[in-house]
Amino acid sequence: MPGDVVTASERLWRPDWLDLLEEGLRRARAGTPTVVCVSGTAGVGKTSLLDELVGRAGDFIVLTAEGLEDFQLPFGVLSQWTAAPPGEYEDDADPFAAAQVLRKVLDQAGRRPVLLRLDDLHWADAESVASLLWLLRRSVGDRLLVGVGTRPLSGDQHPAWQRWLGGRQQEIRIELTGLTQEQVAVLVNARDPAVATGLATLLWEHTSGNPLFVLALLAEYEPAELATRMVLPAPAEFARTVAVRVARLEPAAAALLGAVVVLGGAWHPLVDAAAVAELAEPVGAAQQLSDAGLVQLRVEQTGDSLRPAHSLIRSAVYQQLSLVERKRLHGRAGSVLLDESQVLDHRLAAVTGHDDNLAAALDTYAQQLRARRSWRASARYLRAAATVTATPDLRRRRWLESLFDTATVSDLSAVRAELSARPASDEPAETVLRGLLDLGDGRFGDAIDRFGAVLALPAGTVDAIIAYRAGVLLAAAMYQRGDPPREVDEVLRAAERHQVVDPCVVFHARHIRTFTDRELLTCGEQWATIDPALGAARSVPVDATLELLPRAILAVAVGFYDVARDDLAEVMRRSREGIVSLPDARIPDGLGYVQWLLGDWTAARICLHLAHEMRGMSLYLPYLLVSEGRFAEADSIIDKLLPAMEARDRWTGWDNSLHLWVTRAHAAGDQAMMRDIGQRLLHRVQARLGLTPSPVSVRLRVSAGLATLWADRPDLTLAYADQVAHARPTPPWAASCAAWLRGLAAEANGDHPAALALLGAAIADRAANLPLYRAHMFADHARLALAVGDGTLSRRSAQDARTAYERLGATAYLDRIPTATDGSPGMRRGGEPAGPAPRRIGLTDRERDVLALVSNGMSYAQIAAELFITSKTVGYHLSNLYAKAGVANRHQLAELARRAPAAFDVVN
Repeated sequence: MPGDVVTASERLWRPDWLDLLEEGLRRARAGTPTVVCVSGTAGVGKTSLLDELVGRAGDFIVLTAEGLEDFQLPFGVLSQWTAAPPGEYEDDADPFAAAQVLRKVLDQAGRRPVLLRLDDLHWADAESVASLLWLLRRSVGDRLLVGVGTRPLSGDQHPAWQRWLGGRQQEIRIELTGLTQEQVAVLVNARDPAVATGLATLLWEHTSGNPLFVLALLAEYEPAELATRMVLPAPAEFARTVAVRVARLEPAAAALLGAVVVLGGAWHPLVDAAAVAELAEPVGAAQQLSDAGLVQLRVEQTGDSLRPAHSLIRSAVYQQLSLVERKRLHGRAGSVLLDESQVLDHRLAAVTGHDDNLAAALDTYAQQLRARRSWRASARYLRAAATVTATPDLRRRRWLESLFDTATVSDLSAVRAELSARPASDEPAETVLRGLLDLGDGRFGDAIDRFGAVLALPAGTVDAIIAYRAGVLLAAAMYQRGDPPREVDEVLRAAERHQVVDPCVVFHARHIRTFTDRELLTCGEQWATIDPALGAARSVPVDATLELLPRAILAVAVGFYDVARDDLAEVMRRSREGIVSLPDARIPDGLGYVQWLLGDWTAARICLHLAHEMRGMSLYLPYLLVSEGRFAEADSIIDKLLPAMEARDRWTGWDNSLHLWVTRAHAAGDQAMMRDIGQRLLHRVQARLGLTPSPVSVRLRVSAGLATLWADRPDLTLAYADQVAHARPTPPWAASCAAWLRGLAAEANGDHPAALALLGAAIADRAANLPLYRAHMFADHARLALAVGDGTLSRRSAQDARTAYERLGATAYLDRIPTATDGSPGMRRGGEPAGPAPRRIGLTDRERDVLALVSNGMSYAQIAAELFITSKTVGYHLSNLYAKAGVANRHQLAELARRAPAAFDVVN
């Protein structure tokens, strides 16, 4: 908006609005990340109020960006904040990973607060808004202020932003409803104090207080002239006011203005605008437009640039251009610009009829976008290609392909709306699309019928891509419905024989192939399919990063957890450093799981909390929680997870539920619970492990051995122990776990000496690399030694068990360790050790993560990178830790954590 509002702001803005701006600045300076959200309809002064906010933030580092109605490049807003060139971020980049660039911006600000200004949020790209949300979610203690201007958002505009900010204390909301009558009087008097005060009233009523319209009228007419009119000019016809201003321009300026508005609302180099306008000397014209308030000029080292002064001005000028002139200018823009997407956009705007060459270019560009998994953009260009395609059949096919891409990003309602607006057909491409909608809605039977109908058509009547797509999606629907894996495999193999590469279903194809093989092959056979040339995780080329994921999945199945850890940690490292996009929250979830198994619970906690935050539900966080004795928290997650798990007769479903039940019961140490779970799972364990060939993971056989032991079937426990011992390939921990199960079975059969010998062999196996299981073995060995009367041996193993549990933080098991005097059978006992209880220090999960990393000697920057937070947030948590622990610095805190780890508790 013109400068009158800004310079007169102290008098024009409502005092409570200005107070809210100051409150936002105060909070941010004090280290409370805050969002000031200025909302209102077009022209009510959102931009000007954000200008006022920036004007009051003299001590802030200010980064400015805006959403653009006609230029929604993925991460476009983020690129403006970080000064990255357009397209710097991959189209399929993960917003969480991209948010780390903003985190680094905050860290580089030093002690100065940072103001991120975002104008026109309603036009901002979804990827940037998601990245901003990630930054805000994980910012605590940062001197950060986010100033946002937006029109009222509909339900489908940035829904995550609306949900997250709604009602939060860190949001300050200012809703602009227009200027008051007194503010309009200030503007009138600033132009002509002698004018009757009645004009302000008339002007306010006539414009409904819209600042843009008020200022437009005062710019075009003298107040005295307005005061004499019986009827004021209609502000709703704002374009006419702009037309009057444009009519006063020199021809060169008018030509340059037309070029600028055709180029769009973003900043454009003056040389490009001049080329579109066909001006050899554009400087004078640009200056005239700037003086008239029709464009904004920006002088930079790389050259001058300009843009329309306001989106409404751009719209008004654009509408006034004749259709012929508009298309001519778009044609010129298409020949001047270099960016492929912009060139195609302008060529499309310039077209006057069907143009198969342009349609082919648009289709080709859409396929490039598909390969980059930029589905929203590919859908737009496919739809554009359909618009200018001459042949009806090809036009409809491209339109259907655009809808397929839209469905790929789960915008199913939009696809249904477009399909319902046109007559339905039974052509194969549409049938497959409708099947995809059924699949997305969970109507697997309907989806199977549609895909099957396409595949049943006579050979040669369906092109290879559609047939391949139907086959892959049919296999996916069958897998989801729970059909026999052999049948799923046959369908998928038939599709694979087409030898087609289709980016639209590549995820479905790889996902179903991996998990179908998990059902049909033994773990050893699956492991043999891994390409040995893949090598160590760090040496895998960047473009082959995702090849690490199938290997990690199979490594978990065969029990090579160190391989899985290295592969998943490398994917996480590359994501953290911005080398690749984080494909899925299941990666940190799986990494946290294997870290838990391998005994790195600090790293596991960080990954599992991250996965829980990203997905809203971590599959593996309950393992850590029950091991730490946090049963109520774990149960709240388990109660939500288990119904979905057990509804699927798949290794990823039921097998995980068995692991959870066994781990939960064992951690609780409740004999009745163990017996109940053992009896409840007995039949299903026998059925599952009786499969031939068996796809069951090695660790599942350990859990099955415990469950059958609790069900009073030590014979089955011995059988599963043998299966663990003879697993091929053999994980390093297999021998010790097999000996452990055999020892427990011998104990159940009453042979305590044999049981003690077997447990002795288990704890003597130094190759075993599962610390929690080894701690269990020491505890059971101590109990058996006590049972046969060897108190010295029992005390030694009991101490080893206690040391192992404490090192892990496995507090759930500590009071079950037997002593040489209590005769404990190894179940939970309620007593506390003698002597005064140590002072307990309650920590949040994030404080606990920070404490662990500080204890490991990490710096602020290293902790920030590991936790995906800023250094200031690290400092905030450390300050809280110092206060709670009564220490003055990191060294004292780390020393306290080393000397008295049990003094720190987790609070919710």
